[in-house]
Amino acid sequence: MSSEKVMSESSNASTKEGQLPRSSGVSWSLIMGAAFLMATSAVGPGFLTQTTVFTNTLGASFAFVILVSIILDIGAQLNIGV
Repeated sequence: MSSEKVMSESSNASTKEGQLPRSSGVSWSLIMGAAFLMATSAVGPGFLTQTTVFTNTLGASFAFVILVSIILDIGAQLNIGV
């Protein structure tokens, strides 16, 4: 089955090719949610790459900053739990 035939069978209400029919019910919140999900998914690889570069470049200095950050985090968690 060709893709043109599938498109014509599945969306008879569409007025122009590539446009959603007006009765589809697609809302801005759905579109913004999808955009937010795509944007946050792209953050992970960049964060890991930058962390690797900084660790390689700064070495022990960066490790010390990470250690201080972990200690501060544990302190905040214990303070909130009390």
